[in-house]
Amino acid sequence: MSKKTERIDYPDGGWGLFEKVDGINHGWWRFYYPNGKVKWERHYERGLQSGPERHYDTNSTLQEEKIFRRDVLHGPWRTFERGKETLHGNFKYGYPVQRLENPLNPEFKSILRPWYNIEDASDVNMDEARAKLALPSIAIERGRTLTDAESRRANGSLIGTVTVLGRSEPWPVFQDKPLSPIMQLACAEMPIIQPWFDGFDYVTVFAANDIVADIGQDIVVRRYKPGEYVPISAAPRHEELGPVSAAQLNVVTSMPDSNDLPPWYRQMDRPFDYEQKLSTRVGGWPGWIQFASIISLPRFLFQVDSNLFDYWECGDGTIHYIFEGDSESLVYFNEMC
Repeated sequence: MSKKTERIDYPDGGWGLFEKVDGINHGWWRFYYPNGKVKWERHYERGLQSGPERHYDTNSTLQEEKIFRRDVLHGPWRTFERGKETLHGNFKYGYPVQRLENPLNPEFKSILRPWYNIEDASDVNMDEARAKLALPSIAIERGRTLTDAESRRANGSLIGTVTVLGRSEPWPVFQDKPLSPIMQLACAEMPIIQPWFDGFDYVTVFAANDIVADIGQDIVVRRYKPGEYVPISAAPRHEELGPVSAAQLNVVTSMPDSNDLPPWYRQMDRPFDYEQKLSTRVGGWPGWIQFASIISLPRFLFQVDSNLFDYWECGDGTIHYIFEGDSESLVYFNEMC
C-alpha cells in the first residue's frame, strides 16, 4: 500500500495538499489561503467523500460544515455567520431525513427505503438484493411499419398513431394546432397491469412537436374503459413524426436510477445499461431522471423516448415521464439526455 500526499500550488499564493493511497483519494484534502490558514477541507475513504467538509474564512473562523458518507450528504448541513448557526437540513444518505421517513413514491417506500438501514455491502447478498430491488416493466419497441390502409384499420398497441377516441371527444389541440398521436396502448396486450391501467381498454398519448409547456396542454394522456370510445379511421398527424408502425411489447426488468439506489449498492454494481435507461416502457422504475429523485414523485406509470421518431423535436433527445397524481390528474416530468 503506497501512501502519498500531493501538493498543488496556485497563482494566488494558495496551495492544496491531497492525501492518496495507491493513487486513490484517501484521507484529507486541504486547500490553504496564502496566509497559511486552511480555506476548506474534506475527507475521503477509498475514493469516496466521507466525513466532514468544512469551509473557513481567512481568520480560520468556520463558515460552513457538511457531513458526507459515500459521496452523499449524511448528517447535518450547517452554516455560520457572525456567530449565528443556521441548519439547512439533516440528511441520511443524500435525502433529507423527513423525506426519507415519509417518501411520496410508494415503490420507494416499500422497496427501496428498508435497504437504507444497511450501511455495508458485506452485509448483503447482492444477487438477492438485485432481485428484490428490480421491478418488471414492459418495453415498447417499434415494430413493423404499417401501410396507410393497415393504419386505418389497425387496433391494439401502436406507435405513431391513435385509432380510438372517446365518444363525442374532440381531437386534442395545443395553440390551435392538432397534437400528434404518439402512442396507443391496448391494456389487454400488456402482460403486467399496474392498478392505474386496471379496467381500461386503451391508453393514448398525444404531444406537440416540441414540448414547451405542461401535461394536459402540449402532452395529453387519455384512457378509456369498455364502451367509452369509438374507432376512428383518420388521425390528423404531423408528417414529420415519421412512418406509423405497430408496437411490440416485451417484458424487461428495470433497476432504480443510481440516484435512488442505496449507497452501498450504487458503489458496487452498474444497475442497467445506457440503452435500457432510455427506452420507452411501462412500469418498473423510471430510467435516467438525472436531477430529480423519485422519492418526491408519485407512482411511476410509463416513460416515452422522443427518439422513437426521427423528427420529434424535443431538444437533444428527451425522455417524458408520466406519474400518477391525485384523482384523475397526472404528474409530468421530462429530462434531456
